[in-house]
Amino acid sequence: MKCLAIFAGIMIASDYVSAQRQPPYPPYPPYPQYSPYPQCADNCTVTTASQFNCSLTDVTCSCSSQFLDVLFPCIDTECTVLDSLTAKNVTANARCHQPDPDDGKILVIIVPMCGAIATLVLGVRIATAFLRRSRLTVEDYLIMASWLIVVSHVAFSVEMYKTGVGRKIWSIPLENTYFNMKLFFFADIGYLTGISLTKISILLFYLRVFPNMLVTLYAFIGVISCYNVSFVVALLASHIPVSGVWTAWDGKFTGRHINVDLMWYVAASLNLALDLGIILLPIWQLRHLRMSFSKKVRASLMFLGGTFVIITSAIRMPNLRDSSAPINLMRVDSVIALGWWSTVEVTASILVASMPSIRLFVLYFFPRAESEASGGGGFSGSPNRDIHWRKPPTRSNIPKCKRRGLNVLGTDYALESSSTQDLVDIVTLSQPKGFHE
Repeated sequence: MKCLAIFAGIMIASDYVSAQRQPPYPPYPPYPQYSPYPQCADNCTVTTASQFNCSLTDVTCSCSSQFLDVLFPCIDTECTVLDSLTAKNVTANARCHQPDPDDGKILVIIVPMCGAIATLVLGVRIATAFLRRSRLTVEDYLIMASWLIVVSHVAFSVEMYKTGVGRKIWSIPLENTYFNMKLFFFADIGYLTGISLTKISILLFYLRVFPNMLVTLYAFIGVISCYNVSFVVALLASHIPVSGVWTAWDGKFTGRHINVDLMWYVAASLNLALDLGIILLPIWQLRHLRMSFSKKVRASLMFLGGTFVIITSAIRMPNLRDSSAPINLMRVDSVIALGWWSTVEVTASILVASMPSIRLFVLYFFPRAESEASGGGGFSGSPNRDIHWRKPPTRSNIPKCKRRGLNVLGTDYALESSSTQDLVDIVTLSQPKGFHE
């Protein structure tokens, strides 16, 4: 586990440092594909010059931001995508020598930070299982897979920054744009898969905690699995052949394709609904339990940690509009924001899914925290210090009289997962109101 954390940390740090040291691009290179000036843009240039009553030899006038704000939309209307990019490059770079902003630096700051956080959380999760002398569960392996996706996003972000992401689209070589669009495509698949794996991990955890909700939880797992498979397949089939996903932007793609705008909005909306459902499921169960209000609040706060995932998903959604625009009309800052918010969302999901393990890890080294949080009782006397790992409860091995309540999570039915036992210690789940054995 230590080797895994050290290796991941070195890899993330080296990628970040290399991105900072290596100049990602020359200032405004005279790429062959950007000359000569496209004929389709001539009329726009003449019309805009007459509108501003200035000569094209007057660089101060014809290179002003007001002039270009009128000229460029006209070029987008009159020219093809590639001709539009050529005209903009010749005008803004070769002629006006406009400064090219570096909006991509935030990508190689936030995404590697997410990689470091995800690595730390995974390390704590594995360390908790090691300290408890319990074997890793399916949930743990799903989180590992999600962690690999975050690490891949770190590598993608560094490579995209090196090849010009964050600059004006007309200022980078065409082959770099094809390459970056391909990386965005693989990152999208990783995003859809990562959020689905973390959701399933949380639901598998619920199965151990709330065995009286087997049907509901398995239904949720089925829906999330279908969600992931459906949208990944839809993304793969959005262009036939699939290479059109990263080449169709140039306007030369002749294969079959669909508009993916609606698909992404539906995927984002369903994702929000599923996250909300995953948060409400356990809280709905807690309201039926006979326990003090403070204990219900403590349990609810753990489950409500998932609201952060909902917030990140909601913030990410408005950027979908700009990412689906024609590439010569894209707002670079919105596309970059979409990229790093996607990574933040997957990282937040990993963090939320690992909160019980993180708490248990802290209590292992600071047992007095349990006593202080609960107002007494002490950690040393809780079942956390002496757990006999047995087969987790299912509807077949839980007595009917026990099955009706959540007291199946007591010491009589010790669980395989350390995270589950930790949750039991947090809320001390008791019998529902009015239930008598």
